[in-house]
Amino acid sequence: MPLASLSNEWKFLPQHIVETAPTKLPSASPPVWCTCRPRIRLPVTGIEIEGFNWAGLDVQYPWEDAPRRGHHHLLTMKPFYIDRYPVTNAGFKKFLDAAQYHPQDDHNFLKTGATNLSGRWANKPVTWVSLEDARLMPLGRQAIAARVGMQYAAQGTDGRLYPWGNSWDERAVAAPYKGRDLPGPADVDAHPAAPVPSGDGHDRQHMAMDRRVRG
Repeated sequence: MPLASLSNEWKFLPQHIVETAPTKLPSASPPVWCTCRPRIRLPVTGIEIEGFNWAGLDVQYPWEDAPRRGHHHLLTMKPFYIDRYPVTNAGFKKFLDAAQYHPQDDHNFLKTGATNLSGRWANKPVTWVSLEDARLMPLGRQAIAARVGMQYAAQGTDGRLYPWGNSWDERAVAAPYKGRDLPGPADVDAHPAAPVPSGDGHDRQHMAMDRRVRG
C-alpha cells in the first residue's frame, strides 16, 4: 500500500482498562477497614513532558471517549481493606522460605539482592517484585487495594495539597538525597508524621503506599 494512499489526519488509539479481580483475604484478622463515602469525586491529572492537553494524550478511563491528561468523575466506591504499611522485606522473606517460591519470569526479581531481605533492610518495603508475585503471596493482614481505593486512601476528598494536609511537613517525607548512588527506601514506619486520609473520622489511619512493581 503506497504511503500516499493513507490519511494524513492524526487519530488516537482507544484504550481499554483490563480489570483485575479483588484480592482474596487469607486471614481472619483483616487489614484496616476503610468505610468510604458511597459517591466520591476523584480528580486525577497526569504529568507528561510531551504534548499539551489534546485528546489522545495519557490515559482513557471507561467513562471517557478519548485518552486525556485530566480526569474528573463521580465514582461509586465500595468499602475496601488496606493496611497501615507496605509488605516488608522480612514479611516477603517469610513467604519465600515457607513456599520456596521463585517466579517463572524472574527478570529483575529482587534485583537489589535477596540478602537485603533481612538485617537492616528487614523493615523496608520489599521492591523489585511483580504484581503476580504479590498476589501469590499469602499476605496475612495485608491486601492489594484496587487503583481507585489506593487513590482515595492517599488523596481523600477534601482537595488537600499533600496526603497529610495543606502545609508542607519535612518530617512526613524522606530527606532529599543528592548523591549519585541511591540509598534505598526508608523503613515502612519511618515517617509517623504522615497520616493518610481514609474513611470518616474514626477510620483515619497512618497508612503508607508502595507500588511494589519491578520493571
